[in-house]
Amino acid sequence: MIFCIHSPKQKNDWEEHIKNSLTKSIIVAKRLAETLNIKISENTSKNLTPFPYFFNDNLIRISNANYNSSMDAVKHFMSIVPRNVAFGGINPRQSSPLWVRPIEVENGRFRLLLFLFHCKVKSETNHNTIKLWLDDKFPGDNVNV
Repeated sequence: MIFCIHSPKQKNDWEEHIKNSLTKSIIVAKRLAETLNIKISENTSKNLTPFPYFFNDNLIRISNANYNSSMDAVKHFMSIVPRNVAFGGINPRQSSPLWVRPIEVENGRFRLLLFLFHCKVKSETNHNTIKLWLDDKFPGDNVNV
């Protein structure tokens, strides 16, 4: 959920943008739950869920690698992402717990914004496998929220 029309254009502004967006998302979700009379718990379990769920220990990273276009960034990512069930799959269908978005960080230079959410559908889902791969292939600055 993004709350502004214009995305930041500088790498340093992205961290603040992400923090603000997550804070606003939590406020909106709490208001919606209140409107629908849904009880929410502030002390949620750290167990993996069958859908992406935000915990403080999820990984949010802006990669160090620079690209000339958003398409170059996506093509590079897709050319090296392994075929491993930890990253999702087709049979049975499972979305990847790793979400990737190219972002412009400065005057036509792009980097990848990477989200690794804690969720589990298949028993083979292994966040550590993905995190180690990201550390190797896409090092960068982690956003602490």
